[in-house]
Amino acid sequence: MFNHTVTIYNKYVDTATRSYAYKKTVLKGVHWESGEGVKLGSKSVTTSDDTFLIIPFSIKVFDNYVKPNLFTNEGDLWTLQTEDIVVKGELDLNIKSIADLKGYEVGTVKKIHTIDYAFGCLNNWTLELS
Repeated sequence: MFNHTVTIYNKYVDTATRSYAYKKTVLKGVHWESGEGVKLGSKSVTTSDDTFLIIPFSIKVFDNYVKPNLFTNEGDLWTLQTEDIVVKGELDLNIKSIADLKGYEVGTVKKIHTIDYAFGCLNNWTLELS
């Protein structure tokens, strides 16, 4: 349905090193939408760079999705949680921090909306990225 590909890096705590690490999963058939704008307030003007990602429940790796409290860095499992990193495109790159992604179109998950209609037309997760 959608033609974009993203690479999601799930953030987790590596028990061996007791530091944050990232597990990579490629998601195909998603929709990436980004824009730049300006917000006019009564006393201020601020920039507004919004990026949204729509992940349909029908994507190929949907069956490997688990809720954040069940996520482990083993196997093909993936999840969605705030502070995960999303990159537009398919990357074959393991990272230690977002700094490793300089030069790519990148966002950090700040909000996750689950759109789960009873009739299943376009059930999806909609992510707000910063």
